[in-house]
Amino acid sequence: MSKQLNLFPETEKQIAEKQMIKIAKQPNSNGKLFQKAVKDDEAEYKNLVQAKKGNPAPKVRQENEEERINRILYEFDDTGKAKKPAHYNNPNIVKFENWKRKPEPFRNDDASTYPSDIDQRQKLSTWDLMVKVAKTPLEKKEIRETLKDHYKKHGPGLMDNKELRMIGKHPDQLKAMIAPIVKPSEPVVVAPRKPQIPIEELIRRKADEKLYKEQQQHDMAYGKGGLASLTRPK
Repeated sequence: MSKQLNLFPETEKQIAEKQMIKIAKQPNSNGKLFQKAVKDDEAEYKNLVQAKKGNPAPKVRQENEEERINRILYEFDDTGKAKKPAHYNNPNIVKFENWKRKPEPFRNDDASTYPSDIDQRQKLSTWDLMVKVAKTPLEKKEIRETLKDHYKKHGPGLMDNKELRMIGKHPDQLKAMIAPIVKPSEPVVVAPRKPQIPIEELIRRKADEKLYKEQQQHDMAYGKGGLASLTRPK
């Protein structure tokens, strides 16, 4: 039988992959070494994941009263002699003014919105953490108030789905608030009721109908004049 022509010859990579699979399935030393390498890789990955889980999130706090006073004195010093506070460049100690504040939207014409700005940098580095760790009703209320202010000032453009849901402004929530358009139903036509006839009147009418029929039958049988009129029903 002639050998079938392969229109799609295997690449060197495909050939190498097949060879590796073949070796891995063999019960000899080569297969065992390959499987051991795979298991070592898997163990190392698990260790890295576990180590990452074990590292607690950095504890971020608001500057205390003393730190705030020292910072303000340093920032507004005109003599150049004020000493920089020890906490000034600490990313985990947030200014009083920046605590639980959402970052401002970036604008090319506003340097205060640049990530290099210390206030903007603190907001960028701590806001997501503030939202994540808010557990008590009071903490969640403070976050919602901040989000509401941001929404009123900038709109929903720079807010993620979670933030929008926290203040009831997610598109799905807004859609649910819109009352559905109800198609007006067709008016129900009520047939006019026939006037109710007193029972006495009905009896009278039935008696007249019966008398009329009897008279017609009598007239057809005996005629109307002469003696026949004496026996005609009345």
